[in-house]
Amino acid sequence: MNARGVGRLAGWIMAHRRSNIERNRWTVGLLDIQETDHVLELGFGPGLAIEQVACLATKGRVIGIDHSASHGGAGPPQKSGGDRGRTGRVKTRWS
Repeated sequence: MNARGVGRLAGWIMAHRRSNIERNRWTVGLLDIQETDHVLELGFGPGLAIEQVACLATKGRVIGIDHSASHGGAGPPQKSGGDRGRTGRVKTRWS
């Protein structure tokens, strides 16, 4: 398995591991995100928190920046709480 394959595997594990799902849900809950908020997440990984934030900030914008695209491209715009990247409300960038 090459480095990209390892990154995809790690991203899949991060996205499906119960403790990561619960930790992201808890963290997003602490933020008290309102529907018109604008949110920037640095290091969005597999996109668990961005997906949840997009469901809350329905009239705002959600932007994620991550240094590694090797998480398999998980997360928005494919997973954006119904936005699916069509409205431009959710954007992700890899640096």
